[in-house]
Amino acid sequence: TDTGPGADSDMDEPGINDIIPGCGGVGPWLIAMLIVVRIAAGLLNAADPELILCKAIRVKKVMANIITLVRVACSVAILFCPALSTPFYILYITAGFTDMIDGTVARRTGTVSEFGSKLDTAADFVLVTVCLIKLIPVLDVPLWLLIWIAIIALIKVINVISGFVMRKKLVVAHTLMNKVTGVSLFILPLTLSFIDLKYSGAFVSTVATFAAIQEGHFIRMGRA
Repeated sequence: TDTGPGADSDMDEPGINDIIPGCGGVGPWLIAMLIVVRIAAGLLNAADPELILCKAIRVKKVMANIITLVRVACSVAILFCPALSTPFYILYITAGFTDMIDGTVARRTGTVSEFGSKLDTAADFVLVTVCLIKLIPVLDVPLWLLIWIAIIALIKVINVISGFVMRKKLVVAHTLMNKVTGVSLFILPLTLSFIDLKYSGAFVSTVATFAAIQEGHFIRMGRA
């Protein structure tokens, strides 16, 4: 029997799943990508082209959540910016942009998950809360509008409690009206210089009230 150094070379050569467990079985469509990665790794003198590919796959799996976390980071940074300043608007628009694309990225990459949905809702909550903290003190908000906002917040809290009581978990309702409310809320600060807050605030509050009531109905009917 041949026991020389090269006798078992074919059996001992590691594959992608040997290098990083869990990266095997990714599909034959990755053969072309692997070839490209090998060429690039050769040009860059990289020792483990398979490692590069596996890392790219893993990043793809969490890309949508990373984008959502960028929104959280922008929201926290807004706390340290003067309200309605240039840095405020840059961070605010960036946060809004991440809100528009994280869901699309999740669907395109096949990484939609319950965790991602809850993370998205939490990030939206953080952004809205931060904006209220920054804007209410510097804006002349009518008392009736503040009361209206408080009523909407109360309805949302009741919805969360109802969902938890009925299903023993946090229930997130991604309804069309909730999305319309989110877009309206995002646009509102951008219109403060040319639309009176009384009118824009009343419009957004009307949409938000309807969305919150509809959300509660869907949760209690088991449609959320």
